[in-house]
Amino acid sequence: MKKKLVKIRGRYDILMERIIEEHRDTRRRRRKIENGDDGDADKDLLDILLDISEDASLEIRLSIENIKAFILGIKRKLVGVRGRYDIMMDRIIQEHRDIRKLRKVHGDGAWSEKDLLDILLDISEDESMEITLSIENIKAFILGLVNLYSFIKFRLDSGVSVLV
Repeated sequence: MKKKLVKIRGRYDILMERIIEEHRDTRRRRRKIENGDDGDADKDLLDILLDISEDASLEIRLSIENIKAFILGIKRKLVGVRGRYDIMMDRIIQEHRDIRKLRKVHGDGAWSEKDLLDILLDISEDESMEITLSIENIKAFILGLVNLYSFIKFRLDSGVSVLV
């Protein structure tokens, strides 16, 4: 078992080194095209970490090993966050389904107050629709809306701080 873990870790290290090297090559090509302009708008997390590791004026020293460990740690945290999000959304969807069942039993089947999740559940339960909508599709759609809201709020906050 320990040998398998060592072998998997070795493969992971090789893969991460290839990804980092490809990122470096892409950055070099981009710099040649842009004549020295980094193009900060197109940077991702790995670009920023590589900039920090290559900047001699900073007191912070990041090695490739530090970058690989950082990315692995982020991945682990994101997997945990995704699991908690799925559990939370399952609970919310189940609550909506329970309320819908109660309303059908009590004769309030066509109630007037529906939220977005009720509408999406209606679509997923309607068998006459050409497109099928799964629970995973609904969760992804809601997560996309949350991300969009966060992005817009961040842009507005940063715009207001520039004005102030």
